[in-house]
Amino acid sequence: MAAYVDMELDLTSNFLVSGALRVENYSDFGNVLTGKFAGRYKIGENFSFRGSFSSGFRAPSLQELNYSHSYTFFVDLVPFDGTLYPNNSSASRALGVSALTEERSRNYSLGFTTKIGKVDITVDAYKIDIFDRIFETGEFDASSSPALEPVIGSGLATFRINGGDISTQGIEAVVNYNTNLGAGKLGLVLAGTFRENKFEGVNLPDLNTNLTDAELEENYVSRSLIGQFETGTPSSKIIGTLNYSIGKFSAMLRGTRFGSVQTRDNNLRTLVPEGTLGYADQFFTPEFTTDIGLTYKFNDTLSLTIGGNNIFNEYPEILRYELRDFNLYSQYQQGTAGAYYFGRLTITL
Repeated sequence: MAAYVDMELDLTSNFLVSGALRVENYSDFGNVLTGKFAGRYKIGENFSFRGSFSSGFRAPSLQELNYSHSYTFFVDLVPFDGTLYPNNSSASRALGVSALTEERSRNYSLGFTTKIGKVDITVDAYKIDIFDRIFETGEFDASSSPALEPVIGSGLATFRINGGDISTQGIEAVVNYNTNLGAGKLGLVLAGTFRENKFEGVNLPDLNTNLTDAELEENYVSRSLIGQFETGTPSSKIIGTLNYSIGKFSAMLRGTRFGSVQTRDNNLRTLVPEGTLGYADQFFTPEFTTDIGLTYKFNDTLSLTIGGNNIFNEYPEILRYELRDFNLYSQYQQGTAGAYYFGRLTITL
């Protein structure tokens, strides 16, 4: 059940404020109260400041609450079998893992929008704090937690947990330019996102293990998961798009730059070719792709588009030997599909 109220008020002709409150009740975890406050102040006709503060939450999904699966992975060609257990399982109760609760957030933003001639500019800075973020633990076995032995035997067990607090901060900017060029219309858009993700700390409970606090913390929220959040996706993405239309024809050219990525390995292993024991971390340099499209509009109902994505067939860097399983390339920049060409017929009724 939920109830909410949303209000807006023009304090002056140039100053708008708005606010909202929402209360919700869930059979899973009880009551949640969230809210938002925002404002916009105009200076002249072509410049405005804006900002907002809000709180939020995300309830655990059905999959996070109930889904489980077994898997096999290899370390130095040695196989290990493990199972991801739901939090209502006997393995969770034996280890002492508690039920999942909702993730909560605080969101701040501050920015401006302006128009200079034919150029529209928007810039926004933001910060998002998320508390009790849901993660997946590292592997527990009977040697680290004897209480698990009756349930998992010689296998490994992992669990979903409200593992810690995280934050994201960054800047988003968009520049639009539109003008007449010859007998047609030209549009240019440059958009960029620059952000920093940070893992703020582990929410470490008392569990039935014989691990030290340091060992438990390292396994509770694994090194690879922290790395995936902090550096496993590009911290910047810049997209430049050019559109030109004349008569029944229109064309689009788009370039995308994906920032660098760094993966962090979760297991100490024999590195190749060094032959030493360590983590198989890897740095991936920025990548650039180009997309193109050409559209002919037969009439108001029918149009045909031909084009391609990543037309120069750019692939990410190859994963280092130790990290290869069923994938040869990193998945976290432009993907691994290479060039993709298409034809699309659009019918508008």
